[in-house]
Amino acid sequence: MARAGHILRAALIGLLPALAASGQSPGAAPAPPQTQPAPAPRIDPSLLAPLIDPQSPPAPPQLTPGHLSARPPAQTAAPVEFKATLTVQAVQGTPDGAPVAGDKITVKLYPHDHSGHTHGPGGHTAEHDPRLIEATLDETGTAILEDLPVVGAAIPTVAVAHGGTEFMVEGRLLTPAARDQFLKITVYETTQTRPDWRVEQWHVRLQSIEGGFYVEEIASLLNPADRAWIGQADSQSGPRTTFAVDLPPSFTQRADFIDGFDPDAVWLTSNRITSGRPMLPGRSSYRYSYLVPYVEGTAELMLTAPAEAANLIVMVPQDAGRATADGLEAGQPMAMMNQAIQPFYARDIPAGGTVTLRIVQPGAPAAPLAIGRSRSIAGTLAIIGGGAVVLVGLALIWFKTAGRPRQPGQGQAE
Repeated sequence: MARAGHILRAALIGLLPALAASGQSPGAAPAPPQTQPAPAPRIDPSLLAPLIDPQSPPAPPQLTPGHLSARPPAQTAAPVEFKATLTVQAVQGTPDGAPVAGDKITVKLYPHDHSGHTHGPGGHTAEHDPRLIEATLDETGTAILEDLPVVGAAIPTVAVAHGGTEFMVEGRLLTPAARDQFLKITVYETTQTRPDWRVEQWHVRLQSIEGGFYVEEIASLLNPADRAWIGQADSQSGPRTTFAVDLPPSFTQRADFIDGFDPDAVWLTSNRITSGRPMLPGRSSYRYSYLVPYVEGTAELMLTAPAEAANLIVMVPQDAGRATADGLEAGQPMAMMNQAIQPFYARDIPAGGTVTLRIVQPGAPAAPLAIGRSRSIAGTLAIIGGGAVVLVGLALIWFKTAGRPRQPGQGQAE
């Protein structure tokens, strides 16, 4: 109701200039119809988010380093204490790997507060410290944890220690109405040899906000090995690194690690996100977001490939402003999630390669759209045609992963 009141109030305020121009007061008789209809009012796309997905926030989130961005529906009643049950099952994913029976597990219950946030490591205060529970897997690789005390709601994470490495899975929100949960996690034998991994799909979505853009990236990786890579140490005593990506130099020094990261093993140094979470065999993904401001009327988005990237798609709101691109091809405008977007594409970007998109703030002078890297017409059509298919799948990804998605590639919650 409060939001509806704000929107109604904003609409009435928006009508006042038109009434003043026509010489009418709000209570005066209506003027004769105008020959030229007034332009339709512009609606901030962020206001449409609750209509697209009730769990998504009405505006881009407040970005806090290390803060785990759970956004299930906020509670309205006073917190209720209840007992939850978690059933954890671990399975071995490496052929001829060691059995999981007897492995230790650690469960953390992160409190979910009334504001709609779950407080994870790096984004919580002492009063929001997670509750820790330890257990051991039985001969079937299963552990049943009963009577877990929860106040209000909580997000569970489970880490299985196998072969000197922890493998983690994140569950769904525990509430009085959903207090029982089954979590399955796959563990692997490990290797220190870097696999020939690459980025198969790299999706970047921009949303216009006041003063710039909210940017969200999803990097989908493929590790062809059958063992989990535990990474390379920066120094003899430093943390191991498996995934690192450079954010645009223009970003606002705040980032949100949404999915794919171990909250105890992710760092933001200068403009680089570094993850020490083991890279699992097969497909996995990382999802993160940040803000890019206008600087002297232009927002510059420089994207650096963390590894060889097969396909990149950048989705820009069509009304965001005129753009110039280096290393990207402009596709045909299309509708996605009730919004008109202008897609840009690139293929086969080498590790460390960059592409750049510059968007001029609406109302500021700008040159026509320029494409930095030339391609043959046939190659461009192939990119655009394939991109249309990927965009359909990408829309489904963002629908399915709205709120706080589980950590991909390591386990699942049922």
